[in-house]
Amino acid sequence: MAANKIAANSPSRQSPSDLEKALATALNDLETNTPDLKVALRPLQFVSAREVRGTLPFLFPPPGRQIFNALVNWRILPEARS
Repeated sequence: MAANKIAANSPSRQSPSDLEKALATALNDLETNTPDLKVALRPLQFVSAREVRGTLPFLFPPPGRQIFNALVNWRILPEARS
């Protein structure tokens, strides 16, 4: 089920890297185990994920980018400020 988190137009959809598999699984787990985020996370998919000098950039298609930005601002940043 985590494979649906990798966008259909992603070149790595057929053979994702270990990092992409882990990210897809993490997004799927977050969607499954967080009821208040389930609806927002359902349409979220990413195109690619790579490790670059110790950071993990991942690319979302435009609709996913808006969802991700909203989630970060709504859920993650307020918890970091507490």
